[in-house]
Amino acid sequence: MEVVTLKLLVAGPFAAGKTTLISAISEIPVVATEAEVTDETRATKLNTTVTMDYGKLTVADDELRAELLMFGTPGQERFSFMWDVLAEGMDGYILVADLSRPESFEEARGILDHFRAMSDVPFVVAANRSSGFPGPVSKFADALGLDPEAVIVPCEAVDRESAKEVVVTMLLEVLAHEGGGGRMKVEELTANGAASTVTTSLDQAILELRRASRDITGVMVASSDGLSLAHDLPPEHNLQTAAMAATAVGLSRRIVETFGHGAFEDAVVRGRDGYLVVYSAGPRGVLAVLADGEANLGLLHHVARRAASRISKLLV
Repeated sequence: MEVVTLKLLVAGPFAAGKTTLISAISEIPVVATEAEVTDETRATKLNTTVTMDYGKLTVADDELRAELLMFGTPGQERFSFMWDVLAEGMDGYILVADLSRPESFEEARGILDHFRAMSDVPFVVAANRSSGFPGPVSKFADALGLDPEAVIVPCEAVDRESAKEVVVTMLLEVLAHEGGGGRMKVEELTANGAASTVTTSLDQAILELRRASRDITGVMVASSDGLSLAHDLPPEHNLQTAAMAATAVGLSRRIVETFGHGAFEDAVVRGRDGYLVVYSAGPRGVLAVLADGEANLGLLHHVARRAASRISKLLV
């Protein structure tokens, strides 16, 4: 059986149903980053995504097993910088639009134009709340400036089967797309295709990093677009950690670029009982290190940056 891993972006205007769609079908607890709405849009929705939503759906038949990693974007334009961060390495994207709110169609069209200018990967449009929309789909397609061959899937994002139909349609579009059907695998990250050698080397780098500092409680090596490559974390945490680490690095890079602070090196997230520190491991990799609350950060940075440099040379 062939196994592929696909990164799918779920985008759309504020309150279109992006989080709802991902939550309806994700087989893992959704990583959601919501905050209370404080402006006039509170009348529409009390909370809004400020960084990303993340979920996973596995679809399989006799010949193919597809692991679909879904990254949901914030809707408001003020978070548009996150659209670019989350879109890195996407295989396709779903534009969710709420048919009960025609005033949001112009915004949806702007979001679609943004991603079409960025990438030629396939997309589908999820026409949410379609059961209550009185007008024909052709009017909706015209409002979004869609080509006649664009794929529109009427749906109800709250319904699991309806939401699944949207994502499976997206999967079929990706597989049919020229060059589609395969996400970045470890063997594609090497010049000679020696996947087992790279995996072993990544595992060895993690082991040596753990030996270098007893304060470290976990390590994740991920691709820059949020796929787990190697780790020593519990299985229930590896997918979410890879996605969050890659997003943290992407967002941090954008911050230092915006303020002219030079190349990104690391970002520290400190909780009362511990740290998560993320490092760039070259243009294609991310290193995330978990440490306890008493960790020596100076030593941690020293050994982790050395490990990140080694990992970056493996992911060429």
